[in-house]
Amino acid sequence: MVINDIGNPVYAEFVKSIQHRCREYGYSIMIIDSQEMSSIEHIMLMLTEEYVDGIVLASSRLSDANIQKMAQAKPLVLINRSVHGVKSVIADTYGGLEKFLQELCPLGHKSLTYLSGPADSWQNAVRRETLSGICKKKGIALNVIPGSSPTYGGGVSCVAQFFQHPTSAVIAYNDIMAIGFMTAMKDCGIKVPEKVSVGGIDDIPISAIVSPALSTVRIDRTLIGKTATDELIGQLRGGNLRRSLKPIMIGSHFVMRGSVGAAGD
Repeated sequence: MVINDIGNPVYAEFVKSIQHRCREYGYSIMIIDSQEMSSIEHIMLMLTEEYVDGIVLASSRLSDANIQKMAQAKPLVLINRSVHGVKSVIADTYGGLEKFLQELCPLGHKSLTYLSGPADSWQNAVRRETLSGICKKKGIALNVIPGSSPTYGGGVSCVAQFFQHPTSAVIAYNDIMAIGFMTAMKDCGIKVPEKVSVGGIDDIPISAIVSPALSTVRIDRTLIGKTATDELIGQLRGGNLRRSLKPIMIGSHFVMRGSVGAAGD
């Protein structure tokens, strides 16, 4: 299994889910941390390919061509990435993001900033485009702060750009960025949610205990990991040779907490 950051609780939950499911099938897993770099991901896969029976790539940064080539050599399943001809399991954030916007509108919000994740992230592009479409339907102006590190520090670094074009609400690529942004805003004397409402995506455990508690789009990572493992084992055992290559979409929903309130002055 290849993940981008072993310190990110999102990937930790994927690993736990896949490891548990693999044990049930009699398999063990090897974990590669690509450190958010496609070069490391590619090199490590080349070095380890002959020692494994199958591969799970989570939010891979590799090119489509490289992933397709790898899938021809080994059974392979993608998590949160879509590539033609390769089976994938994807968190569908549309439902959760739409509900987030539905909560904002009655509270008087007319503008929203998206704190982007990595520029080479397929998932980031999908989330940005999804938000753009929903905002157009609901008449909310969308400002996008371009690619940042999907970390606490990445959220903090977005504050200076946010002040150039402030909006009444913000949603980040993930919860960790949202928490970094909230903390930096409070350090600047800007109250959340009195002056700006903040949302995230993932619903990692810490999101419920920060102050204010973070409103977020909840994704079932345990189900995603289990489903990806089942698909991969099916390939290994030849039980789904005629399987559909259509992505398996796992839905999301929005969790309202204290970081979202009425639009400030």
